[in-house]
Order: sequence, then C-alpha cells, then structure tokens
Amino acid sequence: MLNSNIPQRCKALQLPVADRYIDQAQIWLGDPLPVDAIQHLLQVNANPDPRRGTIHVHNKPMWYHPAFRQRLQIMQMQRATLEELRKIIGDGVSLVNQVELASDHGYSGEWNMDDRDHAFEILSMGWIRMYHRRKHGVRFVRDEAGSVT
Repeated sequence: MLNSNIPQRCKALQLPVADRYIDQAQIWLGDPLPVDAIQHLLQVNANPDPRRGTIHVHNKPMWYHPAFRQRLQIMQMQRATLEELRKIIGDGVSLVNQVELASDHGYSGEWNMDDRDHAFEILSMGWIRMYHRRKHGVRFVRDEAGSVT
C-alpha cells in the first residue's frame, strides 16, 4: 500500500512531467515485410546510441497462430516509426502482443538526501509494479550539467 503522504511529497518536490516513450514493442505480421521496408524503418527509428532504435526481425510463424509469419521487435520505438509501419502494412494483418513503456524524469538543481529518498519512494512504490521492483528499480544518474535523471 502506498504511503498516504506521497501526493504531498510529489507536490513539494515539484516532480516534472516525464519523457514517456515505448521502450520495446513486439508486432506480428501476416505478410512479411521486404528487406527494403525494414531498412526504411531502421532509418526512421535511428538513434545515436547503437543499442537503441534497433529492429529485430524473426521470420518464423507464430507457433499457436501460423497466419502471423513475421515478428518485429522494435526497440525505443519513435512515433514516426509507428506511423511509417502503419503506412507500410496498410490493410494487412498485424498483431501487437507486447509493449514496454518507459518514463524518464529529469531534475535540475541540487537535491538533499531527503528529497532523493522521497522521490525514490514515490517512483518505486507508486509506478513500478510490485513484482517488477527488484528487476527494474529506480536509478538516479547525474549528467555533466549536474542534473539528476
């Protein structure tokens, strides 16, 4: 159960609006995409970090529904990628059966340990499902400018 004074702590810390995005999406397609269409999606979903913005293609049918013959796993999916995928698929058969959402928060200025502990409690107890807390957790990272994200 959440601590009853978390809303007041949130207001006191002035938590900013988060940068929300799709961390990973898994999409099954009835008709496999040609290689040039996948290359185009990779260009649209490009990210400076080589670990992000990738697309994993699996050309095997879904074992329990063989009408779906290609699986795309898109990492750090951007809105433009989703729009391009919609154009490419058109009226074709598709199924989204997994989506992982992420939320990044940035804080500027100096924080004392109480502020950090309160923010940790709010984020870990209020937003992460109980059975994922150990695996996912909350990390505080200071960038070059001194901001905490």
